[in-house]
Amino acid sequence: HRYATALRYRDAHGKDGAWTLGYFTPLGVPGLVVLPYHRILAEGPSLEEARSKLGHHFDLAPAPGVAAAAAAVAASERPHAFALAQPGSGALVAESKPGMEGLLPADTPPSLRALDTYFLHRGVLGPLLGVSEAAVSFVHSLAEAEEAVDREKCRLAVLLRGTPVSQIVDVAEARESMPAKSTFFHPKLPSALVIHPLVE
Repeated sequence: HRYATALRYRDAHGKDGAWTLGYFTPLGVPGLVVLPYHRILAEGPSLEEARSKLGHHFDLAPAPGVAAAAAAVAASERPHAFALAQPGSGALVAESKPGMEGLLPADTPPSLRALDTYFLHRGVLGPLLGVSEAAVSFVHSLAEAEEAVDREKCRLAVLLRGTPVSQIVDVAEARESMPAKSTFFHPKLPSALVIHPLVE
């Protein structure tokens, strides 16, 4: 979205707006990790209803809570994995079964098809669980997701694993755009380390 914003600014301001700030880092630099954004749902099915809706497409396993579910998702080696946690009902870990291609349109680019976030939003939340995009908000720490569940601030929390750097590279090389809230790079640059004033 920052790149798209930079293009819109350039188009609006011509050559005076043709420059933007960017930070480049080696892909293999020690300590660079991509953390997940978890999804907080204001609407959706109960955990038992979700089990019924997802069982044909996913191997499902219960988890006692948010932390255990997130750990199971992070350890999964399946092409797609996520967990649902509901206030007062524990959690459900979902790992994709073989033959899941039909949940996404046939013309979906392979680089996007591989992303958990793309798969979740295009193949699961709306089509299988009946959740609208307007009901989805985002948190980038497990503690925030756990708080939303513990304090009953959500219908469901969706716990994801971090996007591998290799998948981000695949999307970029395919000239595609990452879905919203797919990456939370860590560590972050300090805010206001450099400033590009938009007016003199």
